[in-house]
Amino acid sequence: MAMEVLAYQLQGLRRCYEEGPTRRAALDDLSLAIPQRSFMAVVGPSGSGKSTLLSVMGALDRGYEGKIEILGRDLRGMNERELGRLRNDFIGFVFQSFHLLPHLSVLENVASPALFAPSCRGAEEAARKALDRVGLLDRANDRPQHLSGGQRQRVALARALVRSPPILLCDEPTGNLDSRTGHEVIDLLERLHAEESRTIIVVTHEERLAQRARRRVELVDGKVVNDTGEVP
Repeated sequence: MAMEVLAYQLQGLRRCYEEGPTRRAALDDLSLAIPQRSFMAVVGPSGSGKSTLLSVMGALDRGYEGKIEILGRDLRGMNERELGRLRNDFIGFVFQSFHLLPHLSVLENVASPALFAPSCRGAEEAARKALDRVGLLDRANDRPQHLSGGQRQRVALARALVRSPPILLCDEPTGNLDSRTGHEVIDLLERLHAEESRTIIVVTHEERLAQRARRRVELVDGKVVNDTGEVP
């Protein structure tokens, strides 16, 4: 039987930044194999390379050395158009600061990624289904500024889901939320993993979220210092 293609194969990743006359390695010879349908938390102190790793894994940062494969697709040699299509088809992004457009309705915000697809037919229907999935279909015509922080993060999740990507990358998704609404978002992420078998990779400082993940990878100075492996 053929082995299943990994969600991510990262080999020897190195990402350096110029800091005056010196170079700082935000990622330092980092390698990871991430199977499909994983729920993985990336933890570590500030400056450990967590957000850099997520940016590289999202094909947003091309200034790295090493090799990245996403669902068997090697990013080396891809041009910007090809990378853009890969992001739109395979990866949903969720950010700490929501990044919702205030002049658009909730429905229009959620539909926006589908509008950039080769065919945008059915974008509104897909957006309504995504909003229903996160329990906010009744707020479709509202503006984001009329929602609570937790509701805005759920809208951001719906936007990430609208194209039904197999991978979700989440950067501190509970960082701007209070305890109660943060728990709601954590519950929703866990349900998305359990019920839809998505690969979910979360960068977080929050222990309550890291504990709910099935795998925990700890970074220090751009290196993996602890990896629990996948826990059933």
